[in-house]
Amino acid sequence: MPEENVQKSFEAFYEEWLARHENFLQQLLSVEPNDNDAEQRMLIEQVMCHYQKFLEEKSNVANGDVFLLFSPPWLSAYERLLLWIGDYKPSLILRLADGNVTGLTAEQREKMERVSDEIKRAEREVSEAMASIQESMASPRMLALVRVVDGEKTEQQAAL
Repeated sequence: MPEENVQKSFEAFYEEWLARHENFLQQLLSVEPNDNDAEQRMLIEQVMCHYQKFLEEKSNVANGDVFLLFSPPWLSAYERLLLWIGDYKPSLILRLADGNVTGLTAEQREKMERVSDEIKRAEREVSEAMASIQESMASPRMLALVRVVDGEKTEQQAAL
């Protein structure tokens, strides 16, 4: 199956999976401690099967195009940012490949090193930009805007 079809197929699956996931979450949150124990076990089993289907589908995607799992286009920009913050960066792929891929030619190793250098540079730039944003959020001006003096919020409201 071509990469685009794998991606679209998983995106459709993921949207449906998320909707069912939300439904299961609501069911789990509504369970009362005194509810029927057999019903609770059945619900938990359904949730476990739900996650199993997700893992199986991700495995199918990995067989079709493993790189889609390292940069999932079905996630929002915010979700991809959370992956980045959690140290799930592109260089992870190269670290995995470095220890597990054998039999590369000298030319292939050289290309891998060039790609690795480019990725490290790009990651450093993004990390520095994120650090700059974090620092600006803690600047004295921003802190002053957050503080409420004598219950007045006019400066905060103007800033917002």
